Amino acid sequence: MTAPSFDDFGELPAATFGGSGIPNDHVAIRTITDDNGTADTSDDVTITLGLTAHGRYSYSQWYGQDGYFYVERGTFGGTLPDANYARWNFDWYVEFSKDPAGAYAVELLYDFDPGADTAETDLGSAGGLAYDTQFQNSWNLGMDFLGVDSANSGLYTQKPNASFDPVAEGEYTFALK
Repeated sequence: MTAPSFDDFGELPAATFGGSGIPNDHVAIRTITDDNGTADTSDDVTITLGLTAHGRYSYSQWYGQDGYFYVERGTFGGTLPDANYARWNFDWYVEFSKDPAGAYAVELLYDFDPGADTAETDLGSAGGLAYDTQFQNSWNLGMDFLGVDSANSGLYTQKPNASFDPVAEGEYTFALK
């Protein structure tokens, strides 16, 4: 298993992940400062990236300080359209200290293959995410749009080289880059 890479693991107070009641106290956080190659710090841009996972509704999760999250497998079993969603979501957060104005591209990589150490070339990706100084969401691997290649309203997805099975025990990889 490839070790997660992040600067801090803890609370990310600005993150709601697009919802209410989604925990933001166990987040893998990376902070990047782009100094634009100059000594003038007034034009520096700080980029904050955050990833976490949480159990949906009454389903539980366990997390270690190492950036690994352990969740219940199985389906939510609620009503359509999310009856076949996994019992957990993954949540992502991106913030720029200044308006990126198209200067940066952010890509979210996600994994449908329950096998360990899935190659990056086999991961799905969602790009076109950088459209504001702060954007975030909570997604479920059972969401239909993650399993197809598409381009819609600036967001594009490239499906992974596997199908997602919410009942399968496994290791799933996520990354922001």
